[in-house]
Amino acid sequence: MSSEPRDPLLRALAYGGPASLALAAAGALLGYAVQGRAGAAGALLGAVIPAVFLGITAMSGVWARRLRPEYLGFAILGSWLPKVLALMLVLHWLKHETWYDRPSFLVSLLAGTFGLLMLEGWVVTRSQQFYIDPR
Repeated sequence: MSSEPRDPLLRALAYGGPASLALAAAGALLGYAVQGRAGAAGALLGAVIPAVFLGITAMSGVWARRLRPEYLGFAILGSWLPKVLALMLVLHWLKHETWYDRPSFLVSLLAGTFGLLMLEGWVVTRSQQFYIDPR
């Protein structure tokens, strides 16, 4: 028997965690090689944001599914607004900061966002879930 989680959202977390760590490590090494400590800091920060967003999405979906399966869509869509507002606040705070490299941050943020979205989509489309409650 496999120890892999059956819930597609938990499986996305199980695959997304190591993928986020790998992206953060690769981004930090590449950022450090190109821009020094500021490049590494920017790449790490850019990798953390998509990982946290994936975690919030998956956990809100798991929470909503435990209430009623019909609430899953509302929970996923409802979690977008706080995430967008949090991203706007973080970007506003970072606007005048000089301790990170902006291009490293942007590349890492985009790579993490698209990579984790593709991974989450791949996991969810390959899940075998019932569309109705089998009673």
